[in-house]
Amino acid sequence: TRPLPEATQQALGVGTVQEVAWKLLRQPFVLSPEGLDAVLRALESSKAPICEGAAMLLQRSSTLPRDRQQQAAHKIWQMLIDNDITRQFSALSYFELRRLYDTLFEALQVLAPHS
Repeated sequence: TRPLPEATQQALGVGTVQEVAWKLLRQPFVLSPEGLDAVLRALESSKAPICEGAAMLLQRSSTLPRDRQQQAAHKIWQMLIDNDITRQFSALSYFELRRLYDTLFEALQVLAPHS
């Protein structure tokens, strides 16, 4: 939530470092194989923002190999149907948990048709 310098805020159209990060996460990505491995591991993170960021990267990745799409979709599906999220992120507020669910469902919606 650290504010950016005024000139940077005007140039980028955002006010904080966090807003820059979220803006970048919403753009299409091409993930290297090593980056994809890291993103798939991040889905299993005990920290909700890391898990959510990984799901956002997966839904914005433009060149996922089919087997990796299936792997990512399976991981997300298991988290959702096993109700792991509620246990894993029990400290989250209702709104934070709902946002995480929404992000995971959005990623699954993008990944599933290709899996």
